[in-house]
Amino acid sequence: MLTLKFDLVSQLLLGQRIPVNLILGKLAAGMTYEEVMTEYEITREDILAVLDYAAKTLSSEEVKALG
Repeated sequence: MLTLKFDLVSQLLLGQRIPVNLILGKLAAGMTYEEVMTEYEITREDILAVLDYAAKTLSSEEVKALG
């Protein structure tokens, strides 16, 4: 099991101070894990922790109808 390494207030990877949304955006834009790892000097485990954090955050979101 991955240990999440985040500053939950600012959603940054600890140690690197890289915004989680930056890593997600790079992956969504088509960068490979290897490209992101090289550019930001992070590990595969860091990327998996970012994805896990995003999945858990989204799964706890509540959607309410407007109107």
